[in-house]
Amino acid sequence: MCVAVDWSSKRALSGSTDKSMRLWHLEKAKCTKEFDPHTGCLMCMVVDWTLMYALTGIDDWTLTLWDIECGDIFMTFRGHSDWVLCVAADWSSEAQYALSGSVDKTLLLWDLTDCQAVKELRGHSDGVRCVAMAPWPAQRAVSGSTDCTLRVWDLETGDATHEFQGHGGPVLCLAVDWSAYLLLSGSTDRSLRVWDLRCNELLRSLLGHKNFVRCVAIACA
Repeated sequence: MCVAVDWSSKRALSGSTDKSMRLWHLEKAKCTKEFDPHTGCLMCMVVDWTLMYALTGIDDWTLTLWDIECGDIFMTFRGHSDWVLCVAADWSSEAQYALSGSVDKTLLLWDLTDCQAVKELRGHSDGVRCVAMAPWPAQRAVSGSTDCTLRVWDLETGDATHEFQGHGGPVLCLAVDWSAYLLLSGSTDRSLRVWDLRCNELLRSLLGHKNFVRCVAIACA
């Protein structure tokens, strides 16, 4: 269901619906570590390869923070009331935060140093499928939902500052170039859309797929 890669060290971390998580050496095509089984299916993950931390979202409504160097669990986070579908994190500053989205229609902002939820973000009318968070001082995030919309959030206040409408189906994936103020989203409507985060408008629609657009990546400037 999810994978993270560090190309510089030729390592990858994968998570599966079989409840397992594995660390791989890509050049050797070898699994170097298999972690203790999760309590549910892995739906999403985010990794800091410098600190060797991984935060995983699970269908049992929890998130788990791992030390992937030694394979230990630091903490289990509880607060959602349904499957955790997406997570983003910023470990780059002293204030370490993560943002998770769930089928329960909410996003939760977590303080990873205090191991607790500090803010609940409400506004979507259906499950939150994807999320991206700007480097922490900006305190901004974007989420995409089964309600066919994307929302821009002020993480300091917990308020949505803008809602993008235009997709004709659930938003399944997104990517953001924060420096260029560009948002790219993919949907079950088979389209990708490019949005301007500065002017809050649709720039263009990319058509060509014949089925759902489930994943997307953007090359930042």
